[in-house]
Amino acid sequence: YNLANIYFKIGHALINLHEINGNSDKNELEKAHYVLEKALEINPEMAEAYYNLGILLKYKNTNVFAIENLERSIELN
Repeated sequence: YNLANIYFKIGHALINLHEINGNSDKNELEKAHYVLEKALEINPEMAEAYYNLGILLKYKNTNVFAIENLERSIELN
């Protein structure tokens, strides 16, 4: 695994944890946001990271940015 994949997997796990905990801990989303952005800094072609960032931004009610990231994920796939 490269570093981008590690950041992605941490972000993905934090989003899953947020969902399991009933979407109550915003700190999990902030941590997930940080590591997903780090993954994309390293590998801007990582479709999975854009997808997860889109889901995360939906949870944060920033729907315009959520849609942009989801569309980018589709473009890369």
